[in-house]
Amino acid sequence: MCGWPFARRKTKPHLLAAPVPSPKRYGDCPIYFSDFVVHKESRFESLPDTFGRVIGWTLDDSNSGFNLPRYHLLRYRTERGGNLYARSVGNLINPLGALRAVVEGLVDVAPVDSFCHDLFRAAAHPYTLQTRTVAVTDPSPIPALVASANVPLATADRIRGALLSAHLEPRLEPYMQKALIRQFQPIQLDAYDYTAAIAKAADRAGYTMPA
Repeated sequence: MCGWPFARRKTKPHLLAAPVPSPKRYGDCPIYFSDFVVHKESRFESLPDTFGRVIGWTLDDSNSGFNLPRYHLLRYRTERGGNLYARSVGNLINPLGALRAVVEGLVDVAPVDSFCHDLFRAAAHPYTLQTRTVAVTDPSPIPALVASANVPLATADRIRGALLSAHLEPRLEPYMQKALIRQFQPIQLDAYDYTAAIAKAADRAGYTMPA
């Protein structure tokens, strides 16, 4: 479950465990980023190069596709004193939709969940062959696996135990490697308070959407 919706839920699901991605950029931590992606053939070499053009985003309740990139852009907007982009296109739905929008020229730049991005690249998805990354946000706690609050606590505990020990099971090793997961770790309820804090910072500045 995405950390930002989790932070805002009054009735929280059971937090089971958070994946620790295996690529080096995650530093053996349960974190992820938003990659700002542009078309491979574009002239953009940095994020500021995209200013004045068209930015895309996934959904307004997504941390990686809206909240985290908006906070990253806030520093530039504060310096410039106004909108950074000529147009903002939302409802791209998910990371694949964001990549598709860049490839098809609907937008010039869009944020992509870094873990999904790495999975797409590992699978040589055609969209990743036509795009490249020009900037990366600061890290955020990665979405965790959860169970409904209606699931009995004992059941949730058993599932949590299985996840936390998955990296010790040789039969699961090839599947963990393919999923780019080194292991699962416990995560605290307050870990996702960060997502709410950066949202409040952007809202206080009047920056209601990436634009």
